[in-house]
This record gives sequence, C-alpha cells and structure tokens, in this order.
Amino acid sequence: MKKTMKHLLALTSLVVFLLTYTAPILNVAAAAYVGVELNNYFTYGKFNVWIDPPTAPLLPNQQKFQNITMINFTVTRISSWDVMFKQEVTFKNGTTTSFDGGVNLETGLGQGYLFFIQAGLKKDEMIYPGGASLNFTWRLNETRTDPKWGREICFYNSTHQWWSQNILFYRSTVIKWDRLTGALLSLEERTAAYGGQGTYPIEAVLYYQLTATDRFVVSESSPPEMMTLIIIVGAVLVGTLVVVVVKASTSNPTKKKWKRIKE
Repeated sequence: MKKTMKHLLALTSLVVFLLTYTAPILNVAAAAYVGVELNNYFTYGKFNVWIDPPTAPLLPNQQKFQNITMINFTVTRISSWDVMFKQEVTFKNGTTTSFDGGVNLETGLGQGYLFFIQAGLKKDEMIYPGGASLNFTWRLNETRTDPKWGREICFYNSTHQWWSQNILFYRSTVIKWDRLTGALLSLEERTAAYGGQGTYPIEAVLYYQLTATDRFVVSESSPPEMMTLIIIVGAVLVGTLVVVVVKASTSNPTKKKWKRIKE
C-alpha cells in the first residue's frame, strides 16, 4: 500500500513538472517563426498574364511580370527576422538578371515580402504586405490542408473595388503560403474595370506559383481554381450536348415511332 502511494505521488509530481515546464515550450513552438533555412531555394513559374480585350493596356501589377518566365530565390543569410537572398529572374527572351535582396518577416520591410512571410501563422493573424510602417495589414482567412499541395497552408482571400479616373476597378486576390516554411505557394489576381472610354470594360488575370524547392515535393497538378473552371465548363458543355440530343430525338420521326412502340 505504501509503495502504491509512493508511486502515485511520484507520478503526480512528474505530471505537474511536465505541465509546468513544457507548456511554455509548446506555446513558443506554436508561435510564428522563420521557416526558411540557409541555402534553401524557391523557384516560381507558370506565369499567366492575360487581359481581354487583348488590345487593352496591361494593368500596373501585370506589367512587371509580363516578360518573366521564372524567378528563383536562394536564401544566403538569416539574422533574427531578417532573411537575405539572391534573386534570379529569367525573361522570355532568354536573358537573366540577378541581385541581392532581403526582407524582415516581422515588419514586411524589404523586397519580396509576399514571397516569404512568418511561418506558423494561424487564422486571423496579421501580415504587412507594404511594411508595418505603412499601417496596412492583411488578415489571414484560414489555415487548412490544401488538396493541391498536400500541405498545411495559410490562406488569404479578398475582394475590393476602387475608382480611378471615372473607372470602377474590382479585384479578387487569392494567395497561399506554406505554413511550415512561410514560402509563397501561389498568387492569383483577377481584375475587372468598367466605365471610361476606349477599351473598357476589361478583364485581367495575373497568376504564378511555386514550381520547385528543396524543402518539399511540389505538385504539378492544376490549381484548384483552374480545376473548378474546367469542371464548370465541362458541365456546361455536357448540358448543352444533352439539350441538343434531346431536341434532335424529339424532332426525329424514327425516334418518335420507336418511343411509341416502347410505350
């Protein structure tokens, strides 16, 4: 009986110790952190810059990506929240350019912030797309396991509209980051403009995604947004085909005779 009591007391003390000293560690582990590591590389491609009508001028956010086929980041140094990298850009004409850059993941100051954010962020936590000094924040909509990437992601989705020179602009933005590393997975921006003179209304799309990294295997399947579009278009085509077949069968005397016989 005494041995049993001693064992229970020892077990109780161990539980109290674990709860007291490991809970803070778990809390720290759950907080935001720098997810990239030295010499990691992240390559982006599948750039899609599209506008309709084709004669319309590209929007400013499209212009800087219209001639790019690939962007590669290689992490060269990490100091606290500062991530330094070498950025290499490949253009459609085959030329390349490279430069050194960096970003502070806590404040968003620097170059390439949307390509890298803090890792471990959760739903409703803030990021600073223009730098914290601008007092402009985005609130993450959710964190979830994404079927395309097979990884847990941070997800941002927004729609907003604004007026410029009597033209109404409407934009939908969908951005996904890998929650473990904080690296950008994909960005999709759809913009519509109405009013004004000349080529308006217009519709524009900007899309690019991660294509390779040494941190995990990148899926080559179509983005869920594109798959949804394919399914919708497929459903419309099938529905149209069914209507055509039904109309053809009802207007065909042979089909009508066969139907009467069957009845």
